Amino acid sequence: MQPLAASDHLKLQQWFLPERPGPLVWAHVVQTGHGRCLVDRWPNPRTVVAQVADNYSLPFLVRTPGPGPDD
Repeated sequence: MQPLAASDHLKLQQWFLPERPGPLVWAHVVQTGHGRCLVDRWPNPRTVVAQVADNYSLPFLVRTPGPGPDD
């Protein structure tokens, strides 16, 4: 996982909205600048983590099946 620049945090919005009940980790990171976002690769992440203090958000995107490189 690699840290994502604060200027790119808003680009992860599709991963985190709507947020689920519980700590609003990504929103806190974006609004306060405290915490960080991590991605497995950029600019097309497959895995994203938002972290502030000991709170983590590990969202997932539901993707529509379609032809891939193995199809």
